[in-house]
Amino acid sequence: MSRSPLSLPVIMLACLPITGLAEDMDSHAAHQHGMAQLTLVLEKNTVQIALESPADNIVGFEHAATKPGEKAAVAAAISTLSQPALLGLNTEAGCSKTTTRIKKMLATPERSAHRDIEVSHTLSCSQPDKLKQLDASALFKAFPRMQSLKVEFALPAGQGSVILTPAAPLATLVRG
Repeated sequence: MSRSPLSLPVIMLACLPITGLAEDMDSHAAHQHGMAQLTLVLEKNTVQIALESPADNIVGFEHAATKPGEKAAVAAAISTLSQPALLGLNTEAGCSKTTTRIKKMLATPERSAHRDIEVSHTLSCSQPDKLKQLDASALFKAFPRMQSLKVEFALPAGQGSVILTPAAPLATLVRG
């Protein structure tokens, strides 16, 4: 049986999600439970670290925190995420926090059921050329629902990416 060339576009259109759903899916294409993303950029003596994770990895839910237990879980997570030591940079680099910003998407009702928590740290390093490693052990221990962390980094010595897991939590920040 031969098909008309016009039937293929009709079949393909039938497989596409409804426009409203497609818009929501498109804006959260990277949202996957158990996974998080971290970007680390070193410029001169300043390190910028940005962590983005589904809220489920951090607090175990993604809806607006309305119950006392949920609000307490969010407050505890914020306290923990405020510590850049959670992302253990090697001490030889002499990095210390200058600012932290946390954007939590659980405070107010939103249209999407998929919510993220974003954390950014700015650090000043006295020996930036010695920044060679990131240890995510403490992050995985603090948030056991997180099963992988995609780390992308850019340093004067090179750039790259690596996927970390609780079993393999160390990232070498140089190319060689």
